[in-house]
Amino acid sequence: MIKAGFIGTGNMANAIIKGLKNSKLKFNITGFDKDKRVLNEVKRKYKIVIKKSNLEVVDSSDVIILAVKPQNVNEVLLEIKDRLTDEHLIISIAAGITINHIIKQTGKNIPIVRVMPNTPALIGEGVCAYCKNKFVTKKYENLAKKILDSFCKIVIYLSENKINTVTALSGSGPAYFFYFLEAMLDASSLLKIKKNIALLLLSQTMVGAGKMILEGKGTPEELRKKVTSKGGTTEKAINFFEKNRARDIIKNAILSAKKRADELNKGK
Repeated sequence: MIKAGFIGTGNMANAIIKGLKNSKLKFNITGFDKDKRVLNEVKRKYKIVIKKSNLEVVDSSDVIILAVKPQNVNEVLLEIKDRLTDEHLIISIAAGITINHIIKQTGKNIPIVRVMPNTPALIGEGVCAYCKNKFVTKKYENLAKKILDSFCKIVIYLSENKINTVTALSGSGPAYFFYFLEAMLDASSLLKIKKNIALLLLSQTMVGAGKMILEGKGTPEELRKKVTSKGGTTEKAINFFEKNRARDIIKNAILSAKKRADELNKGK
């Protein structure tokens, strides 16, 4: 039985707990959150064991999932550092918090896996990238991968210097698609189509387009060209995008997100 303790039981912690509960792995799950409403809700939904403090979570866990907001990480690490040992595996999903930062705050050479998931993990459709420090043994890495596989469809290992790029791409990515969808819905309202009908048409279109890529039906460029008949409606729209440099706008937006992720890493 693997003893997993959650420090913080918000939305992403809920996604992980749900994945663990639905997996074939055997976990004893405990958790603590300063927000009693959030804590009681996760207890009601997933029947986890509630602890009275973060220290109790650490003392009763082999794996510690650090799932608090980035601005609360230092406070938590200072609280638990004296109870941490090299037998603990920390899995951190705190955005912008580096492995080295955790090591410095705790003063401990402990195994740490840093993860960048995204919000579709809430429904078992997420992706994540992870990195690790030198203290993570093969056994610990395999355990971490099993945990990540339980709530993410795609799990990728990258060096830590690529994690901020992942943050700007897939971490923030759902918001970009939602933003594009909002704009398409604005257009549909001008064209006098009921919003609920347009939302169904467009949402499934997004899902279907993504599945075509995942199932190897072609590259994005190849698939776009198949839809874009010469002189047709799609070509008219694509030409408008190109004329107005939509591609550059999207690229620069993602570069801006990456820059901000770097700033957050430096505490700015």
